[in-house]
Amino acid sequence: MADVNGKLKAQYKITESIFKRKLIDEIDNAVRSVKTRRISDGNGLMLVIRPNASATWVWRYKSASKLTDFTLGHMPTMDLDAAREEVHRFQSLLASGINPALQRRIEKLNIASLTDSTHQVRHLYQDWFNARKSILSSHYQTNIEKAFAKHVLPVIGAKLLDEVTPAEIDAILDSISHGGAVEMRKRVAMWLRQMFEFGEIGKLAPVLNSSSSED
Repeated sequence: MADVNGKLKAQYKITESIFKRKLIDEIDNAVRSVKTRRISDGNGLMLVIRPNASATWVWRYKSASKLTDFTLGHMPTMDLDAAREEVHRFQSLLASGINPALQRRIEKLNIASLTDSTHQVRHLYQDWFNARKSILSSHYQTNIEKAFAKHVLPVIGAKLLDEVTPAEIDAILDSISHGGAVEMRKRVAMWLRQMFEFGEIGKLAPVLNSSSSED
């Protein structure tokens, strides 16, 4: 990354120290004059500063003889180096015939898909259970379904996979133990471990170290 940043910096006309001084001055100017100000950095990259002191990175590029102002991000979430890297990335896409605005929309859709219902625990459970059904007796299938319906799904079934914590798994298992069902706790721990390994959710493996052999 250091080499990339070094090459990128050579393409731009201001250093970080100059940029920081300009930023302070232009924020002050924007607030006092109630006018939008801009700091140009080169390669079409500029920081647009509004009278409310918000600062937005904008990349102006030309495609099909048309100039387009493309919002990259906002300070301080995106700093100068990150904005330059984004310009470099989108310039490469543009050179390959890929529309930057379309690419951004695709990326946002991909991010949104990570939080839809198909990534809930209950869907991972269903995928895992369906993949195992053919090798399990109907009696054993029923045991799994009843255990998850009673102990697991009401607690974390609607949660996104990334939201589940080891503490929540511990709480589920502890609640089973407190009810006196020690053997059931071992079985549920084993099934949960298998399910999360099936979904490659490694962060939950450490708390699922109790297991028993399958019937």
